[in-house]
Amino acid sequence: MSLKPGLLVGTPSVHSVRSLIEPYILRRRKNDALPELPEKVYEEVWLELSPEQRETYEKVKQEGILELKAKGTTVTLQHVFQVIQKLKQICNMHPDTDESCKLEYLKDSLLEVTEEGDKALVFSQYPKLTLARLSGQLSEFCPLIYDGTLSDSLRETVIGEFEEDESKKVLLISVRSGGTGLTLTRANYVYHFDLWWNPSVAAQAEDRAHRIGQTKTVFVVYLLTTDTIEERIHRLLAAKRRLFDAVIDSMSDQDIESSLTEEELFGLLDLAKPVRADAGVTAHNGLMTSMSAVEFENLIATLYERLGYSVRVTQRSRDGGVDIYAKKSTASGLDYCAIQCKHYPEGVVGVEAARALYGVIQDEPRITKAVIATSGTFSRDCRLFVQSKRIELWDGQKIEGLYERLG
Repeated sequence: MSLKPGLLVGTPSVHSVRSLIEPYILRRRKNDALPELPEKVYEEVWLELSPEQRETYEKVKQEGILELKAKGTTVTLQHVFQVIQKLKQICNMHPDTDESCKLEYLKDSLLEVTEEGDKALVFSQYPKLTLARLSGQLSEFCPLIYDGTLSDSLRETVIGEFEEDESKKVLLISVRSGGTGLTLTRANYVYHFDLWWNPSVAAQAEDRAHRIGQTKTVFVVYLLTTDTIEERIHRLLAAKRRLFDAVIDSMSDQDIESSLTEEELFGLLDLAKPVRADAGVTAHNGLMTSMSAVEFENLIATLYERLGYSVRVTQRSRDGGVDIYAKKSTASGLDYCAIQCKHYPEGVVGVEAARALYGVIQDEPRITKAVIATSGTFSRDCRLFVQSKRIELWDGQKIEGLYERLG
């Protein structure tokens, strides 16, 4: 839904866009709301892969590109993601030897930080493949690990130890588990060992240390490797952020959606998005409009199965607001989704549905993400409500695209 349809038609420049939209944007910056917070200082540290990392990186990259090309028009974004994730993990640490340019830098930096009596948070999106291995390599700092495998009581214990025990200098924390809701003001150094796709997720994570109660300057360090997939992703997202800042002037910066297009994702590996013979045909050609509610629910369950999830459809009338549960083990931990289906081919799902589902997932910490899937569309209030929450919205157009892509 557009607040002012036609507002930007014929607008020639970024400056003109900014001037036109400013009266319609309500902004509330964190600095305005909490002026007492200390400064947050950012640093990007660019590192060269070690010789052993580089050799393995190039080998995996070439093999991955060859496999993707061999798939022809059947290649999907999931195939591309698999290769990208392998390359990102090699940028972190060599898969066999743990050799790592990032680890070497981190050790040296932590020595200086802890000698001053400060503590640090180290974020990664890979709890098993990175954080667990870092724990052994950083033993001199008595690190603690906070990830999705911990029970509620263990989470409280870990946070309490880190905040109160001066021997515990470092908290290794997964972005997915620790990105929101925690206060970790005993730390004033934050290291991003790797970065999530959306920069706002990284900002939410580092703000665990930049909250009420923090009295020191917070130093945020991004560890990045040159001439790698990390650099290509970083450059693309940085360009999008520059455009956003030029137009919005950092208004609502925490909510910026910096996801990449399919063309950009394929381009990370110097591949073109495949053109499929049936690209002009969508699933909406009578499919969803002629479905019953049960058939629509089964369609969503099937799409999740095609995405590699283990799926359980709940019993009707006793589902507690959740129609489907889907789970999958990923490099970032267990992805456990609660899905609600709303079959309104010509209708609009309002904010009430999102509020009700949010209440359900608040009571179930194991749920990492909730999804509302509809054959119709969502209201503006609904879309605004789910921002910065663990809820995704799948409208009819998105479902059509998934149906086509997954066959």
